[in-house]
Amino acid sequence: MLRRITGNIALGLIVAGLIGWSLQTAAAARPRPKPQPRAQAPIPAGAAMVTINEQLLAAMLEAAFTLPRKPSFPLIGRGSNGRSEDGSNSCPSEITLERELNGVKTALHFEDGRIIAPIAFTGSYEAALVGCLIFRGVADTVINLEFDRAREALVARIDVRQVRLTDVPPLLNTAITGMVQSAIDARVNPFAIFRAAQLSTRFPVSGTGGALHVRAKDIRPEIVRKELRLYITYEVARVE
Repeated sequence: MLRRITGNIALGLIVAGLIGWSLQTAAAARPRPKPQPRAQAPIPAGAAMVTINEQLLAAMLEAAFTLPRKPSFPLIGRGSNGRSEDGSNSCPSEITLERELNGVKTALHFEDGRIIAPIAFTGSYEAALVGCLIFRGVADTVINLEFDRAREALVARIDVRQVRLTDVPPLLNTAITGMVQSAIDARVNPFAIFRAAQLSTRFPVSGTGGALHVRAKDIRPEIVRKELRLYITYEVARVE
């Protein structure tokens, strides 16, 4: 879609350049007025739509679990290095994402205009009076998308709706659940999916001695059935 847009723009510029060159040639004998500086304000250029289906996201998630190490991050309140208080790593205070646990697979689904993501995980925590607590569970989450204008990026935020833990004493269930949510908020949320610069392009215009910047200035996400649609608003400006 972006290639089609830029191709049409380039063709229009070339045609306009030829017409301008013909008019200048015909009027070469007449005195020319003093040239005025050209406007440099960006010109709105409409929008394009990029479609990402659920299967592509599922394949990317599946591939992530083939990497040498599983995704993991430390729990809050135990230091940034994931080590226990004595400095050893015999009981690292951290969460590790798992491909599948107790029949539940970590996955992404498009449902009712939202991204639903069950997340299986294991973890460990050095608890007072208990020692090293090994736990596992499943977090039911919703992933919300929005365009962050300050970062110029489409970002995602994981909202944990419920955590179901196993191998955890009932008295510690609430504390572990709170740490899981806090860890996701502090270590993960929000994270960038697409940056506007990745969806922008720069190209020279032949015969003009200049170039144009087709810049993405806004990204509006919408989930329709099993598709994530990104409506990208563009503007065009002269490259200095």
